[in-house]
Amino acid sequence: MNDAAYKLSALQEQLIRSIEATDQMSLRFGNLQCVSAGESQRRGDMSFVFSADDSHSGEQVAVKFMDPAYLGNKYLLDAFEREASILEGLEGRERCLQIVSGCERFTWPVGSNADGRQILLSTGFFAVEWLGNDVDDYFLRQHEHDARTKLRIFRDILLATEAIHRYLVCHRDLKIDNIRIRSGEDRRVVVIIDFGMAARTDSPNLLPFYPMPKGAPAFSPPEAFAGFEGERDLGFHSDSYALGCLLFQLFNKSEFRYVRGNHTPYETITSVIRDQLLQAHDRAEREKLWALKMREFRNLVEPPPLDWDGNSVPLSAMQMINRTYRGLVRFDYRYRELDLAAVREWIDSAIRAFGNAQKQALEPERVNDFETRGTKYLTDWG
Repeated sequence: MNDAAYKLSALQEQLIRSIEATDQMSLRFGNLQCVSAGESQRRGDMSFVFSADDSHSGEQVAVKFMDPAYLGNKYLLDAFEREASILEGLEGRERCLQIVSGCERFTWPVGSNADGRQILLSTGFFAVEWLGNDVDDYFLRQHEHDARTKLRIFRDILLATEAIHRYLVCHRDLKIDNIRIRSGEDRRVVVIIDFGMAARTDSPNLLPFYPMPKGAPAFSPPEAFAGFEGERDLGFHSDSYALGCLLFQLFNKSEFRYVRGNHTPYETITSVIRDQLLQAHDRAEREKLWALKMREFRNLVEPPPLDWDGNSVPLSAMQMINRTYRGLVRFDYRYRELDLAAVREWIDSAIRAFGNAQKQALEPERVNDFETRGTKYLTDWG
């Protein structure tokens, strides 16, 4: 969520006005209204999202347009097209964001040349299902929700993350802004959105090297600052770290990144590690240097305590919640918890420890446990 003051450029304002003035786009999308850029706040930094009426389905949808400010950035242009492709691969998958229409182009006039002819510009767009309910309140006003409620929403976030991992997709930008609730279901279903920084583990890199994280730095893991961001097999590690950050913020008023910075010399350590690892010639050398640095900084990289001043963690569940949190946010990615099914079991234990969980109605749900542990029955708190 971008709370900083911002001002749209003339080109961005032209795009928004042109889209909203279009009667029907792609012969199906009408009544387009920008919902990601208000008077004082903008959600998303590289795109604009519009609500629209889909004449084909009769449903409301979200139409995402590439921000024209980045039309000269090949990486972001390729990532935008990759996002639509990833969503097409998740079509029909449970707990996954559903695409409505694939990538197309929108062209609008931006001026006239010397002989009066219009100058045209175009940008990409695609449409997805409309998910109007966010989870902001659980995090931004978390002291108004009891522990069981917050643990349940975190469990739902775990299920949504497991869903995309099952199909080899790593999100790499998990944060509060990118979590929604699908309404109209018999039970609550949390869905991960905004796959602009996502990648499949078997997909090629869009850049030869990634010196810094592409997702939100506040939720990015340490290794992303040290040249490992482009390593596809470490994408799950990145998502686990972000989940740990989210769990911390469910029970603390202070943001994880600020507490982390106050608890450890985090920025100094990551800067030192980055400076040395970026000089490595290949991944094998970076991994060797990483291991050396982890031994050197072992006593300085412990995550901040979950029970920070003003926290709302119940004593009865502290042990299980803290175990979950610490397993997810380990500084050294080699020892970070990746088994999200196991994490859910810990969260279930914490819910039971909080008390009266046995009185809750449980609904058995059949879950395919990502090809490694077979199929088993799990319970979902609805």
